[in-house]
Amino acid sequence: MHARKHLTKLAFCLFLVMVANITMIACVSAAGFFQDFKQHQEIKKRVKAQEKQEKYDKKNPVNRMPQTTEDYLENATAIEKKNIDIPDPTFPQDPKLKEVPAPRMLAEKYNNPAGERTLNLTDLTKKGQLNTIGVASPRSDMVAYSAVYFDKANLKTSSEIYIIPSKNPGDTLETLKHANVALKDDKPIIQSGMADTYSTKQNILTVIDWSTDGRKLALKEAIGAKDYGTWKTNLLVYDFATKRTSELKVIREVIKYWWLNNHGLQLEDYLWDIKPLGWDASNPDRLVVTAFAYTGEKPKFLGEWSIGYRGDNPQLVSLEKITSSISSNGFSLKFVSSY
Repeated sequence: MHARKHLTKLAFCLFLVMVANITMIACVSAAGFFQDFKQHQEIKKRVKAQEKQEKYDKKNPVNRMPQTTEDYLENATAIEKKNIDIPDPTFPQDPKLKEVPAPRMLAEKYNNPAGERTLNLTDLTKKGQLNTIGVASPRSDMVAYSAVYFDKANLKTSSEIYIIPSKNPGDTLETLKHANVALKDDKPIIQSGMADTYSTKQNILTVIDWSTDGRKLALKEAIGAKDYGTWKTNLLVYDFATKRTSELKVIREVIKYWWLNNHGLQLEDYLWDIKPLGWDASNPDRLVVTAFAYTGEKPKFLGEWSIGYRGDNPQLVSLEKITSSISSNGFSLKFVSSY
């Protein structure tokens, strides 16, 4: 009887141990299950959040266009400002042509033939920035040039006109030879397209010519789009006495009105533009432009027109051909053979 009670107690103790082990295993298994479940829920939550963000990004694309002029310049070019020595201008030569003497430098009239100066922007997309040749004033006290920028992220082109004061006033050749962009004024006299946020748009400023007295600078602003060319040209004049730029919009409006009023031609329905030629040799306070409509294989001549540099008194000069003499006042550097 005593032995049976002892066995019963032993069996009961073994049963308790077994239950405890089962409970422990169950707890461990449960803990592992809940840990796996928790990790799964976290992963599922992250995936859903990522999918939600991707859907939002597709519906609300991020505007990566520059918001300020400084942002734009940073995108357009990463050229750092450094203290540099300013060497004399040189002409690149083929190293194989050892017997060829270095070319000479001359100062030539810039706006000759009239209105034909355009910018060579072949390397702009590669370099991000190009500076045009400098144009010295008739007094050789200043040099003007265009700085053109290309934003590769947005395929957008903009430009500025800078002035380089001369260290050799009165000496045209020396002024041009030592007109380095490192010596330019801190601020440009005019900008075009720097604040625009339109992708592929082109705003390109070009020097037309200096006035006879060297106190005014005629400019043209070509507005267009990459791969599509120019669709509009504006005529501008910067006055160094007032330090203000005048956009002579009225010349385009007068041309449109004249053709509509006299021939019923609505130029806005066609591709047309003006071509600034330069300063009128017989009246140094006026500028001369031509206009063309591109309606077929051959552009239609819309006349020769003139206007005062303040935008006053626009006039039709001729409907047949160019009759005005155009002055050539500014100078640019030219390399010529030494032979």
